[in-house]
Amino acid sequence: MSLSQIITIISTSLITIIVVIVGIQIILLLKEFRQSFSRLNQLMDTAESAFQRLSQPATAIAGLLEGLKQSNNLFKLVANFLDRNSKNPPLKSKNHE
Repeated sequence: MSLSQIITIISTSLITIIVVIVGIQIILLLKEFRQSFSRLNQLMDTAESAFQRLSQPATAIAGLLEGLKQSNNLFKLVANFLDRNSKNPPLKSKNHE
């Protein structure tokens, strides 16, 4: 075997070993990314459920305030109606006299 063939075989072997090592490192890196994204997804799910639990009472409070606003409008309407009726005396009917 000539020197050039030996150098070619050694360099090819070294390049193959380096490519295999880089490939293994890429696989391990992708596996770690997958685990990180899985944890991030779990964290986002937990945060979403926490926000939903917090938003339900806020929605209920908003509904309660809207109901109070509507009842206030109803009280004003009844008060205006009663006030208007108290200003006008009742009409006397001819049948009762």
